[in-house]
Amino acid sequence: MAQKFPLENIYSFDQNYIDQLLKLNGKAPIDPLTDRLNATILLYPDYIVETDIKYVADNIFSILYMYLDQILIEIAQNNDIIPNVNKIELIRRIIDKYNSYTKNELNDKFIDLARQGDMIGVVLLLYKGAYRYEWAMIFAAEAGHMDIVLLMLELGAFNYNMYMANAALGGHMDIVQLMLSKGATDYNRAMEFAAQNGHIDIVILMINKGARNYNQAMANAASDGHMDIIQLMLQYGANNYKEAMERAEQKGHRDIVQLLKTYL
Repeated sequence: MAQKFPLENIYSFDQNYIDQLLKLNGKAPIDPLTDRLNATILLYPDYIVETDIKYVADNIFSILYMYLDQILIEIAQNNDIIPNVNKIELIRRIIDKYNSYTKNELNDKFIDLARQGDMIGVVLLLYKGAYRYEWAMIFAAEAGHMDIVLLMLELGAFNYNMYMANAALGGHMDIVQLMLSKGATDYNRAMEFAAQNGHIDIVILMINKGARNYNQAMANAASDGHMDIIQLMLQYGANNYKEAMERAEQKGHRDIVQLLKTYL
């Protein structure tokens, strides 16, 4: 079986190099994702084809072939074992699975698959016309699906502050760091989102970057009972004790209520 080609390698090619490679092989540029996939196929044909398969020309087939092991695992997990099926036939069956969506369902399913981390489904629906990259990116960032995040960036998603906040909400430091490298600067929002779900490492990172909205972070942390973040915000000077205490009381976090009463 052909080896699975690591997705991150697709993103290591310089765009000028890709353009030259495609030109030398008589291929016109189409879009960034397709161009990178075509470059991958040209450079690593052994990953895409085997001796019994002449050439997998369609880009969808190429992607699926790269992820064939993942497809087989998915089928096995769904108790939908298909023994002794030709690999190309198996890929056709997977494609058919995603061909049942109407145009109205397409983007909703696309976003849902991004949330689930289903790279195969995401790619197929992109080729069927899904285009709501921003929403797909938001949910992928929150769920921590770095491969889909990278793909959405490649397609043009650019609201780095929003993605950083959602990654902070989910506690995904790697995606937070990626958004910072892209230029995200809304440290307060990311801190507030991280505080809500108790991700103190991201809270501290945002403070070090310049976040100062300690009261909102404290209130968010109080809602879900994150005592360590409450104490941290108090150390930094948070003083809206009433709002934080009310939120903690609503959710039954009596220890936080008692702590904040000592500041009144």
